[in-house]
Amino acid sequence: MVKAVVESLRSGSYALRICLRPFGHLAFVVAVWALSASATLLGREDALGGFAGRLRDAIGNHPEVTRRGVLVAWTTWGVLFVLACSPLDPFATWWDELALGAVAAGIVWHRMLSGSHHSA
Repeated sequence: MVKAVVESLRSGSYALRICLRPFGHLAFVVAVWALSASATLLGREDALGGFAGRLRDAIGNHPEVTRRGVLVAWTTWGVLFVLACSPLDPFATWWDELALGAVAAGIVWHRMLSGSHHSA
C-alpha cells in the first residue's frame, strides 16, 4: 500500500497529495519534537544528543519552516478534542479528554517555563 501511495505521489496525483499533506506536516512536527527530546534526554555532551540539539536549533532558527506544521498539529488537536467532547466520541470514557488536555497543558507549560519562542 505504501508503494502505491508513493507511486501516486510521483505520478502527480494532486488530490491525493493535498489529502496527505497534513500528515506530512504532523510527521515533521513529531520529528522536530523527537530531535528536541533526544537532545534533552541524551544531553548536549553526548555526540548524538549534541547533533540532535544542533539540528533542532538549526530548524528552530527558521520558524517559517515549522509554522505550518505546528498549525496543522494544533488544528488536529482541536478537532480531536471537539470529537472527544461530543456525543460522537468513540470512547465511552473521559480518559481521551483528559489525555488531550494533558498534552496541551504540557506543551503550554513547557513553552512558558522554557521561555523559548520556537514554533515546535
